[in-house]
Amino acid sequence: MKNTKRRLETFAFFDHTGIQAHLEAMAAKGWMVEQPGTYLWRYRRVQPQTLRFAVTYFPTASEFDPGPTEGQQTYQAYCQAAGWRLAARWGQMQIFYTAAQDPVPLETDARTQVDTVHRAMRRSSLPGMTAVAALGLFQACFQLWRFWEDPVDFLSTPSSLYALPTWLLFLGVELYELLFYFRWHRKAKALAEATGEFLPIRTHRRLSLLLVVIALLFFLSAFLGNARITLFAALFWLAAFAVILLLTGSARSALKGMRAPRTVTRAVTIGMSAVLAVAMVAGMTVLIFRGVRSGWLEDRKPVETYEYMGMTWEVYQDDIPLRVEALTDTDYTQWSTEARSSETVLAAFREYTQRPRMGAREEPDLEYDIVEVKAPFLYGICKNSMLERYWFNDPVEYRSTYRPIDAAPWGAAEAYQLYRYPDSPSERYLLCWPGRIAEIRFDEAPTAAQMALAGEILKTA
Repeated sequence: MKNTKRRLETFAFFDHTGIQAHLEAMAAKGWMVEQPGTYLWRYRRVQPQTLRFAVTYFPTASEFDPGPTEGQQTYQAYCQAAGWRLAARWGQMQIFYTAAQDPVPLETDARTQVDTVHRAMRRSSLPGMTAVAALGLFQACFQLWRFWEDPVDFLSTPSSLYALPTWLLFLGVELYELLFYFRWHRKAKALAEATGEFLPIRTHRRLSLLLVVIALLFFLSAFLGNARITLFAALFWLAAFAVILLLTGSARSALKGMRAPRTVTRAVTIGMSAVLAVAMVAGMTVLIFRGVRSGWLEDRKPVETYEYMGMTWEVYQDDIPLRVEALTDTDYTQWSTEARSSETVLAAFREYTQRPRMGAREEPDLEYDIVEVKAPFLYGICKNSMLERYWFNDPVEYRSTYRPIDAAPWGAAEAYQLYRYPDSPSERYLLCWPGRIAEIRFDEAPTAAQMALAGEILKTA
């Protein structure tokens, strides 16, 4: 039977009302808090008993202190004389308990109590919460900008689409706690000044936990359905973040055990975090570079390689729905065919190419993309994005544009041909059906039979 255990707790730092009630319930089950933390709290087994808890704050304390300050020691002695014993400390938070059913209250002046909580929040949690909220807002705006720039790529790529609700949820959690705290502080300050009563804090801990869990599910969805290299990067960063927390936490504990001054412990911890972060970035860059070169980060493996003009070229044999052999007569057989795809619940993007080997460039090649729009309300956005795919930042007079052509030969609802700079027609076409868009490029102008066959296959591929 274990005598210690760790639990995931999601209490806001200022929620001493909720923390006190929770610790009383844990003590009744036989568990005493031993070390609170940002996410994980450690408990030790005790005899089940009815205890009263009090959570107080000491604004001038710090998690980098080598031990309790002189002021904290004086306060602890006062509490002990009043029948309260220290259970644990967490930065500026101090947790006391007593077996007395009608104990002497540790804090009696409501205005002082509200001011103490606020000063502790300003020195500890508020800067971090504000920074996380700012990061969430920046990331949400960045993802929205990506959607604006390329809706098709954004909607069909899991790491892009699912990142937006992930950051929005994290932003929502931080904004909720910030707004909740400032609303409580305003009301608590007014009540303390008007009546001398302290306004209890009652946060909705389960709601915050639910939002965090949903955000983590979106985060996992963003990478589990993505390319191997993206999944590797995500798992690497999660592991790196855990390693940085473990190493910096161990270093901080060691320095505190050595009674190092607060400034030294803080400087070493922050410096170590920065150095480790830079090292992790460098390490990930090297691993990805080597992984790409060796091929173990590739989702597809070439069936063979060949040498041409002093370079090594790869050959793939992916299944593709429309092939050169179906469109034209050819005896050539040494094709390389590639198929890439990305898909979400809203859209799918599939990219296909068929190319001859480098020594047979006189043979035709073929490339085409298929966009499947699963949400009808997004079809117009995706269609416009494909029509504007080659605009880049060119002036209007030099911009490549798609122009409508007769869709009947293709069996499509709409058809467009790309004109370059801007009056030179190319052999690149955009075909539209309900819920589906296809773009195809030929080496030369397609015949009516080629149009019909291409349209028939791309419509259902």
